[in-house]
Amino acid sequence: MQIHPLYRDPRARGELLAVLGSAFSTLPGKIDAARALGWDWDTTTTPFVDRADGQIVSHVGVLDVPLRLAGRAARVAGIHAVCTLPSHRRRGCYRRAMEQALAFVEPRWELAQLFTSQPSLYEPFGFRVIATGQWEADRPPGPRGDLARPLDPETDLAALCGALARRAPLSDRYAVVDDGWLLGIDAVLATGDLSLLRRVPQLDAFIAGRLEGDRLT
Repeated sequence: MQIHPLYRDPRARGELLAVLGSAFSTLPGKIDAARALGWDWDTTTTPFVDRADGQIVSHVGVLDVPLRLAGRAARVAGIHAVCTLPSHRRRGCYRRAMEQALAFVEPRWELAQLFTSQPSLYEPFGFRVIATGQWEADRPPGPRGDLARPLDPETDLAALCGALARRAPLSDRYAVVDDGWLLGIDAVLATGDLSLLRRVPQLDAFIAGRLEGDRLT
């Protein structure tokens, strides 16, 4: 994907990051950290903005997300990083930015998706809640293994990217099947580094999650 003009313009990019940082305080630094590892936010997102008083005050981002969906390959628009400067909230800025984004989405993708704890903000635009679930399992019996080790960016990053590019979908019903950029960016945005990822050399595998006592999430 080509870099959007707003991200090519240093001043506009600075305004964008200021809006993002007003809602997600650590996000600008994590965007830079992801870029240093080869996952560039600027090349994967298309920004839609509203302006007031000569500056960007609201943002809605759109991603192109490849999926395995209901037994077939699909691409959907991923809506993300929705935010407005605190000083300009409740003025219709978010609505105008979202309307621009969805007008862009409509002729290009069959569906749009987003993840949120506040679905009421998005239902007026046609989004509906899809229930998700979690499952738990007991740890297998026997001694603790010592297979997984922390990821070393110097020695493991190329192997991680290769594994992501050739992995099979986790599900035939719904699974993201990007070649690694989405998982990479999300992992760094979650923690600022790659501490969510561990390598299991004996299995030629990687694990994404947190281990807290006996609980692996």
